[in-house]
Amino acid sequence: MPLSLKECVTIDAAQLHDEFMRIPADYAYYSQQYADAKRVYLLDKMERGSIWARIRLETRETLTMQGERVTEARLDTEAEINEEYCDAKRKEIMSEVEMVKLYGILEAIKTKREMLISLGAHIRQEMKTV
Repeated sequence: MPLSLKECVTIDAAQLHDEFMRIPADYAYYSQQYADAKRVYLLDKMERGSIWARIRLETRETLTMQGERVTEARLDTEAEINEEYCDAKRKEIMSEVEMVKLYGILEAIKTKREMLISLGAHIRQEMKTV
């Protein structure tokens, strides 16, 4: 497990060998974190959809029993303003934000890897000319 996010995305030029050695572990760790976050997001999205459908069905039943006209727009509005639905939507948004944040970390680690490879090649080239 990485010691800190900063250590995962910065390069210590004095410790290049250690930096190369850590990249796979950091990437694996954050890949797992991303996968977990994506699972949570997808489950939250599924839950929000289920709540949406249930609220629409319940609203349709209630309006029908009251003899009121049932329209798709009315069902959508009732679902949108329902507190349970709003909570589920907020939860989904927060889990999506976490997933995007972790994806950004993975991209930073990939960039670090590419920079290390380039730096290593540059150092090898300099050593050949010395």
